[in-house]
Amino acid sequence: MTGDGGPTLRNQARSALLWSAVEKWFTRLGTLATFLVLARLLAPEDFGVVAAAATILGLAGLLVEAGLGKYLVQVDEVTPGLQSTVFWSSMGFAAIGALLMVVTAPWLAVAFDSPDLVWVVRVLAPLVLVNTAALVPVALLQRELDFRPIAVRRLWATAASTVVAVGLAFAGAGVWALVAQAVVSSVVSTVVLLAFAPFRPRLDFSRADAVASLRYGGSVLGIESLSAVGRYADNLLVGVVLGPVALGYYSVGYRVLLILLEILTSVTGAVALPLFAKIRGDAERLRRGFFSAVRLGSVVAFPVFLGLAAVAPAFVPVVFGETWLPSVPVMQWLALAGLVQCLTYFDRPLLLAVGRPGLELKVTMLATVGNVVAFAVAVPFGIAAVAAAYAIRNVVFWPVRLWALHHVGIPLRPYGLAILPLALAALVSAAVAAGVVYLVELPDPVRLALAVAAAALVYGCLLMVAAPAVVRQVREGIRRR
Repeated sequence: MTGDGGPTLRNQARSALLWSAVEKWFTRLGTLATFLVLARLLAPEDFGVVAAAATILGLAGLLVEAGLGKYLVQVDEVTPGLQSTVFWSSMGFAAIGALLMVVTAPWLAVAFDSPDLVWVVRVLAPLVLVNTAALVPVALLQRELDFRPIAVRRLWATAASTVVAVGLAFAGAGVWALVAQAVVSSVVSTVVLLAFAPFRPRLDFSRADAVASLRYGGSVLGIESLSAVGRYADNLLVGVVLGPVALGYYSVGYRVLLILLEILTSVTGAVALPLFAKIRGDAERLRRGFFSAVRLGSVVAFPVFLGLAAVAPAFVPVVFGETWLPSVPVMQWLALAGLVQCLTYFDRPLLLAVGRPGLELKVTMLATVGNVVAFAVAVPFGIAAVAAAYAIRNVVFWPVRLWALHHVGIPLRPYGLAILPLALAALVSAAVAAGVVYLVELPDPVRLALAVAAAALVYGCLLMVAAPAVVRQVREGIRRR
């Protein structure tokens, strides 16, 4: 062990990455498998109603969190008094958020033209309190890079919610199968975490700690709120303007995007903020860590998202069924948006870790305004136009993200050199996959299998030629695991 804790920190980071991978990959793959089953048992309107309710729940939960969890992750010292203060502050916000959901449910149902939404929102409203109860324990575990309890709770929650949702769907419960899935997932997740986490709230509240945490959390809340508006504005506009059926088709493409982002980038993304915070005093080490995270995320994300855009016409009918064919163009455009999001996924943890939430707030504000304007212009033209607007906004806005990185000492030339070979290899492999899908006259399952196999072979060969250092890094990472 060295004086700066280098080997110890590396071991902690490796363990955190391993358990983060277990959490993200197993839970998201389980969620995807459940989603595929439910998509064949439920109607698009059922998914649309729950997507609308989940949007409201997500916005309420975001306002409740108020950036307090991230404050605990990055603050220099966490006392028992600070822990309790953050807990009671967030639970107070949660009670207000849940009450607002219950009261406004009838208005939301009118706005979305969906009577079922009233009781769906009211049943989901208490989950704001349930999820908030886990905020402090999760932040403390992330701070210590101890991701094992976080992974375990998500595994239990995924397993329990899957059994309940699929069982109810087969029994003909319709939209309530999806509601039960959300309820069981949140309750089991929080209960398991509290059973294993060492944190127990005390009847203690410090005004000074509350002010300090809210001062930092205010900037983070602004960032997260603007991000949520930009993230959920498409769902809100599609649901209000085009109705729950259109939102159901749109939500399928969007759900695939979110699951892939979780699997491909959030493994390291979950570890990025606490890890960057620990090494922020060493600028060179921080730059190396950032580039490594971007490279490792892109080496898989590039071919997956570009490949999904190429094979979507065969992928959707094979995986989801012919009912969901209107989701094909949505999935193709959102895959391109996901590609850009993978590149920018680690920007926010970096800026927060180096104490620049204000800069991230400005960047996020511009992105959110761009999203809302783009969605408002596109929504009269249908769900494919909304997805296209999202993808185009991400591409056009990328230089602003690069400017923010340059502003905190990330050189752009090495950044570009790190991702360019990966992007070129992925583009060629995606073109091969598209050629198979659009030119080969075979049944969809056969075309899909051939396209994926051909693209994987081409990408692997090009990667070994164009980016051998990245291949060695991936192999070394696998060997260490």
